[in-house]
Amino acid sequence: MEFTCGSYDVRLTLNPTDMILRIEHRDTKRLYERTFYDRDFAEVIVLGGLEFVGKVVAATIASAAIKDTTTEVNFTLAFTHELLPKPLTLNFQVPAVKREKASADIEGLLARLKKMETALTLCKELSERVQELEERCGDTITLPGCDYAIPVDVENLILVRNWAMLPDGRRFSSFHPGFYHQHEHSWGEFNPLVPYYHPNQNQPQSTRWSLPENLNEKAIVFNNITSVHNLKYCKKLRDLTICGAPDLQDYSMIGNLKGLTNIRVLANSRSTQKTNPVNGQNVWTYSAKDNHPLITDISWISNLKNLQKVSFQGCTNLVNIAALKDLPNLTEVDLRDTAVKNTGFLASSKLTIII
Repeated sequence: MEFTCGSYDVRLTLNPTDMILRIEHRDTKRLYERTFYDRDFAEVIVLGGLEFVGKVVAATIASAAIKDTTTEVNFTLAFTHELLPKPLTLNFQVPAVKREKASADIEGLLARLKKMETALTLCKELSERVQELEERCGDTITLPGCDYAIPVDVENLILVRNWAMLPDGRRFSSFHPGFYHQHEHSWGEFNPLVPYYHPNQNQPQSTRWSLPENLNEKAIVFNNITSVHNLKYCKKLRDLTICGAPDLQDYSMIGNLKGLTNIRVLANSRSTQKTNPVNGQNVWTYSAKDNHPLITDISWISNLKNLQKVSFQGCTNLVNIAALKDLPNLTEVDLRDTAVKNTGFLASSKLTIII
């Protein structure tokens, strides 16, 4: 028979010549065990001996008050019966079991390990929460790989790789935070036969840097952005551009920005300046190597019902765009330099598809 008594699990085994009482504390896993014989209850032999004692234990153990030490456990059971002139009291002293083999402690160790796993899980969650709070400071957030704070109330945000150029010809640099240099011709006018050649390559360039025309626009330069998770705090974001992030793989969080109307995930042309050893002149070179987004899954975009314009220009790994069919307000889709083959299911008089 098995019983529960407070923090203890009790097992009673009745045999023809003895009775085994085993008590285990559920939290500490400390074990107590004793074998009783008829002689231990000489005063009740006339009432049935061990069989009678077993009935007393079964009837009253749940109300017992067990006191334990490191060496033994003690408790008393009182039993009344119509044939007894006064309540019968039985005292039990059960010694602790000495476990000599490690295998005997396995159950206790497993229970403790389970508690440790729970504690470690809580510590991990707490650590993640602390990190999240550290990344969000007041009214700004930060993104891994980006050295600049982003205001949470931004409406038009451009995340662009350092010294990279947007399709409209604007080049941003960490040397000129908040400014851009406008090229004469846009990235869209690249010669397809020489895809990484800019029309102005090796031509004199103006050194004038200008502020964005749209004062609500915030351009943030990054070196190697790997996560956009913290953008979830930018509740007012309406226009989002991510240009030249080859190590960013998870875009799913963007699906929570329900107010977005325009989104662009772009490759870019990255520019570097070298000095010609012959004439000493500075020469700009442009390369899109390793700057293609790795995005392949855009299922998250189906949550953005307010989207009007979408661009995945340069996302060479993108094939499946089925999620776009769930966007009722979509008016323009740019799929240049992607692996998308079928756009027929998007055909609509109000939708412009650029391929």
